Amino acid sequence: MLLIDSTKMGGRCICLMLSVYYKSRALPFAWVTFKGTKGHSSQQVQLDLFKQVKALLPADVPVVILGDGEFDGSEVVAWFITETEWQFVCRTDKTTKVLYQNEWMALHQIPFKAGEEGFLSEVRFTEKNNIGPVNILVVWNEAKQEHWFFVTNCPTAAEARDNYTFRFTIETLFSDLKGRGFNLDDTRLWHPERLHRLIFAAAIAYFLMISLGVVAIMSGAIRQLVRTDAFYHSLFQLGLFYLDHILNELLDVPSLIDLPPPDTFEHLVIPP
Repeated sequence: MLLIDSTKMGGRCICLMLSVYYKSRALPFAWVTFKGTKGHSSQQVQLDLFKQVKALLPADVPVVILGDGEFDGSEVVAWFITETEWQFVCRTDKTTKVLYQNEWMALHQIPFKAGEEGFLSEVRFTEKNNIGPVNILVVWNEAKQEHWFFVTNCPTAAEARDNYTFRFTIETLFSDLKGRGFNLDDTRLWHPERLHRLIFAAAIAYFLMISLGVVAIMSGAIRQLVRTDAFYHSLFQLGLFYLDHILNELLDVPSLIDLPPPDTFEHLVIPP
């Protein structure tokens, strides 16, 4: 699962980052920094990042790309379809026009009733570029009382919906890198290349904290760090607690090797 999103950092800089899902967290994988204060990254910037990532991944690794409405550009979707075997689920705007029942129609004009959801198969995407075929997942957002739309090549609504639930972990990654963790949002670096190097250092540190959090669980050290009868700490928080414990008690830093498969341990309440 590769999650893509952008966030503001430093002095008028934007970081566009791809992360990989791991055990209710997202790990930084690849990113680009550029000047900007708000708004979306260009499709060319996105494609350059996707192409670099594709070159890094073994060809036989199944990939699912998850993104919000910033990543539904026709050029990007067309590249997914023609140049990769990846699955993708990206939110798209309600004004996007698709070829529906032989007529180009904005998604919000398709007659879905309030509370109704659906899945449009084998449609053409955007009147201007006419790419596809793609599928459109239609979800009812109860909180906002409106339909949300997602462009995807997942074969079923259930698979597209289940995949997209993983996307929100990149929000927790940004929180950990910024206000709830390393406070990168407070940096005064104005040059994108310098910010890029700072993020690289933070990404290494973040990976180490996640690794320490996993070791704390698997070794049982967690019982010395937090209450396990009311367990709600993330792997990142556990890693910080464990590092503080190691330094305070002058303990040896445990060997940190490759992260174990996420299904080999439970990130849940641990009985005494």
